[in-house]
Amino acid sequence: MVNANLSSEKLAKLHEVTPLGIFLDINPYPDKFDSVQPDLSQTILDALDLLQRAGKKRIGFIGGVGSIMGQHNYRQDPRAFAFENWAFSDLYRAGNMIQMVMSSVKKLLLT
Repeated sequence: MVNANLSSEKLAKLHEVTPLGIFLDINPYPDKFDSVQPDLSQTILDALDLLQRAGKKRIGFIGGVGSIMGQHNYRQDPRAFAFENWAFSDLYRAGNMIQMVMSSVKKLLLT
């Protein structure tokens, strides 16, 4: 396991030592390493559908921040994006009242 918050110099050194290394979930150095990345959006949608089928009505989401590929930071994590789209479409489609815990996450993502 390697912490993905390594400097470019440390990532270059890591590549020298393990030129065939593979990152899981993120890739802080896509020029040199391959990665295996799960479909985070679909995973969230599957979990939300399961919770809804189980009768849960108040579903919240607390996500994280960080880079997804290399040194690029994105405004919104794909999991948060999937949750918001699911919650809003469900509100309009079925009229369910779903409690969303997004304001603090958005503040974190935008700072």
